[in-house]
Amino acid sequence: MTPFLPATLRPHALVQAMAPTLHRLLAHVSETAREPDDSLAQAFSGLVAAVESAFRQEEKLMEDAACPGLRAQRENNALLLCALHHADARVAYGNVALGREVIAVLPGLLALHGRAAPDVPGDGSVGERGGVLTGVFRRDGLDRLQTALRHGPRQGR
Repeated sequence: MTPFLPATLRPHALVQAMAPTLHRLLAHVSETAREPDDSLAQAFSGLVAAVESAFRQEEKLMEDAACPGLRAQRENNALLLCALHHADARVAYGNVALGREVIAVLPGLLALHGRAAPDVPGDGSVGERGGVLTGVFRRDGLDRLQTALRHGPRQGR
């Protein structure tokens, strides 16, 4: 259940409101990483569903708070979910190594994601850019994830 947030909620309060969800999501990532190979596909699908649920909650909080960065945040969420769904299909068909690689980069992406929504200028108002993920997210972890999806996991792991 999404807690009620007044429209005047300051951006840092949004981040605080999402912190428990992010912590649960990171715990879910850790649990999924410990799954044996023969049950990873099912656990990975559950993880993708948990990320979807967390993003829906985040977007609802931002919408309730009339956050102008909502559109950019939805774009960032869609980018990550798209990559996760592509990976999920491959893991379901037995590409366990790809699943493990995605699980390895996901905590960093989620931690960055949690700090990025929404963009908060020095005066505490909400910036127009949405989240800082717009540039950083694409350059760093998501690029690694997309490379793994295109070429398979890196050798030597």
